[in-house]
Amino acid sequence: MDYPYLIQRSKKKSYLAILACLLFVGLGVFTLALDTNGTGSAMIMTVIGWLNIILFTLGAVFFASRLRKKQLPLEITDEGIRDNSSFITPGLTRWEDIKGFRFKKAIPQSVILIDVHDPEAYVQKVDHPTLRANMRHNVKTLGSPAIINTTAIDVSPRKLFELLQEELKFQQTLRSSPGITLPELLRQRDELFR
Repeated sequence: MDYPYLIQRSKKKSYLAILACLLFVGLGVFTLALDTNGTGSAMIMTVIGWLNIILFTLGAVFFASRLRKKQLPLEITDEGIRDNSSFITPGLTRWEDIKGFRFKKAIPQSVILIDVHDPEAYVQKVDHPTLRANMRHNVKTLGSPAIINTTAIDVSPRKLFELLQEELKFQQTLRSSPGITLPELLRQRDELFR
């Protein structure tokens, strides 16, 4: 693998994500239009309808804005992983800070969690207080401040997960084996990726 390894955005997946968001917005509008005859569930249906409309409109705007940007969703370099795949991101996660990766399959998307030694240090890297609070929430609920959103990338989530695990193994070997030459390590890595 040559650095930087650039993971491209999948336009097809992005358009499908926008379409799914718009369908949920429509569902929210439909929910608001339901006549519940003043029953106790009317308030719940109204809240659900508005939440659908607000959250999925934001989702559609997010995916549409990412389509227009030339910025790649993910870059793997010799320094670490630069993640631009989601709205809440710590930017560059350095190899020396990474403990490992976890794959979490969720509906409607799969994510890759990057476990770091000091999550709070990555939370503090985020300037905006709301985004910082969301990242802190991710640490409490998922155990990680760095989450790669695989929804709109042009690589299968499983393949990306395996690639990241092998690259982390290589980087850890590189840092912990001063007696092994770089050409030998590169040969070992090339064998891993065959």
